[in-house]
Amino acid sequence: MFVLMKEARVWWPVTVQKPVDGGAIAEERFEAQFVLLGQERIEELSRSEAGQKGLLEETFVDWRGVAREGGGEVPFSPETRTQLLDIPYVRRALARAFLNAAYGAKEKNSGTPPSDGPAAASPAT
Repeated sequence: MFVLMKEARVWWPVTVQKPVDGGAIAEERFEAQFVLLGQERIEELSRSEAGQKGLLEETFVDWRGVAREGGGEVPFSPETRTQLLDIPYVRRALARAFLNAAYGAKEKNSGTPPSDGPAAASPAT
């Protein structure tokens, strides 16, 4: 039976494609907790000036597995979330993960990231 919830939260895997020396990409992973918004709110944020960043500021509410350089976990806070969202390749990975979670799509390793502009209104493929 499907249960209709007032607010749904989900832990979802995030795969970051991090640029490294030599023009290579290293995949790093962590988990993000997202608030799953309704379709109308996703579309509203997608059309807004805040775009992708605004969508993630509203939906990305916690993480597991984010470490600081030299070791040790980085605790989640609005300030540390802002630091993470300021890294373009991390923001792209979070947007992809949120849309996959919101639309019930499993992560695919397609190598085709979503737009860096306002959040898309459909999941990345």
